Amino acid sequence: MKFEEYVSTLPSGIMSGDDVALPPEAVRRMLRLAGARAGESVYHVGCGDGSALRRAVEEFGARRAVGIEIDQKKADAARSSLADLGERCQIVCADVLDADLSGADIVLFWFADGPVAEAMVPRFESLGGGVRIVTVWGAPPGCLPERVDFPFVLSATPFRRASSVREQLLAVLGVECVDFVTAWEHSERYARALAGEDAGRNRFLTIIQAVTMWISARNLGVSCTKEMPESIRTYAGILRTFYDIEVGHLLEEGRGGDKAI
Repeated sequence: MKFEEYVSTLPSGIMSGDDVALPPEAVRRMLRLAGARAGESVYHVGCGDGSALRRAVEEFGARRAVGIEIDQKKADAARSSLADLGERCQIVCADVLDADLSGADIVLFWFADGPVAEAMVPRFESLGGGVRIVTVWGAPPGCLPERVDFPFVLSATPFRRASSVREQLLAVLGVECVDFVTAWEHSERYARALAGEDAGRNRFLTIIQAVTMWISARNLGVSCTKEMPESIRTYAGILRTFYDIEVGHLLEEGRGGDKAI
């Protein structure tokens, strides 16, 4: 099956991040990247069980931690689990596009839904200067990062605009071009940060991320070579042979590379 067909078989919450809880160490890294300080307000958009809010209060001294969660059952469960923290934690059941973020110093934001992420850019900028936005994998659409602890990316308002997707990608990855090593290392960091250290469980995720990252870079003209590296070709073959996932069609014509995988 084609890669897009495979993605369509996955639960929508997995692809959007809605059903993927951030591990404790991932939350710590995000808050450290943001330079969280005692007395600040931390907002977590799509807060799920609210555990990130507890960490912000108990470990980083947040004066106020607010979770935005569209699912009523999840919001109720999070509110109950945080009851011991009193008024320092608040759960708001609302759509991210409607929620009030005006009190935020730091926003933790992980949404794979492109239109939602794009719609949030002007909303973030309306909060005024100095608000730190921590995202996963990439900066907000069209924006350049301030700092990166991959896969976590810090941006700050007012956003610095990227001249192109290419500029944004290379700024996030911190390289001049994308080769196999860059694609593999960054994909592995992503898997470890969000799925733990279980190498067996992470290997498939790392392979598919690395292959599609290199292909995207080639299509954007920022791969180190136009020709497909042998390692990428090998892993694309593994995806096709053992998982029935085809990625060759993702390569755009006219870039001078070998389309045969």
